Amino acid sequence: MGRLLAGLLAGLTAAVTIAGLASAECRLQHGGAHVVTKVIDTETLALDDGSEVRLIGALGPRARDGDAAEGGWAAEDAARAALARLVGGKSVRLKFGGDRRDRHDRLLAHVFVQGDEGQETWVQVAMLTAGHARAYAIQGNHACEAELLDAEAAARREGRGLWSVPTYRLRNAKYPRDFGAMAGSFRIVTGTVRHVSNRREGYRIWFDAEGRRGELTVAVRSNDRDLIGALGGDLKALVGRKIEVRGWVDRRAGAAAGPEIDVSTAGMIRVADAP
Repeated sequence: MGRLLAGLLAGLTAAVTIAGLASAECRLQHGGAHVVTKVIDTETLALDDGSEVRLIGALGPRARDGDAAEGGWAAEDAARAALARLVGGKSVRLKFGGDRRDRHDRLLAHVFVQGDEGQETWVQVAMLTAGHARAYAIQGNHACEAELLDAEAAARREGRGLWSVPTYRLRNAKYPRDFGAMAGSFRIVTGTVRHVSNRREGYRIWFDAEGRRGELTVAVRSNDRDLIGALGGDLKALVGRKIEVRGWVDRRAGAAAGPEIDVSTAGMIRVADAP
């Protein structure tokens, strides 16, 4: 495990250098400055005023991802250690791009480490670039998606951190049976769109499973068509296109039971092939 842990920690210094460059590319509202008193887990920090902040947009690895015991998942250990090195005991500034608190009253913020010479390091981008997190979005917090996805893509290309662990590999929607045991887990899925249906509650995107039963679908509420802004919100234009979807896998109810990702609640859609 020691060798794997060392490998997962590699690249964080380079990521920190990159992180400061991306922060000007999206609009965030400035919050207060604090000192980090404790790293609670791979995406949660305790601050000097007693509050807790979630690193919105960067989903850290957890032992449950691999059905491992607490403390027995190398990807989680590496991410926690990297985050502690980056922010532990340091002054940080919070910036907001949407809803500011979750149902547990934790702050939902982008976090920037204050450097000795006035420079800032964007913590989410640093963790994503080093391969210690996956980009994600939830309802009310979709700010800076492009920057977060770009940071993750750099780690994926080079197989850094958790991207070297088979558990986190991209899944192919063509094989719906693979999703049977994935309910409640966060997954990144690629596939070709077979059909887009429109009902009162919104849209449902059907992946092409080449005749296999129980195909994966993606739920999108009518008011959230801008989640695929690359096509001007026209979900019908996705038919025949390859897309990448990320979010939490659930089971849809009714006669058409099968795996589903509801991107309006939490998730992202990206068109993977060029128009």
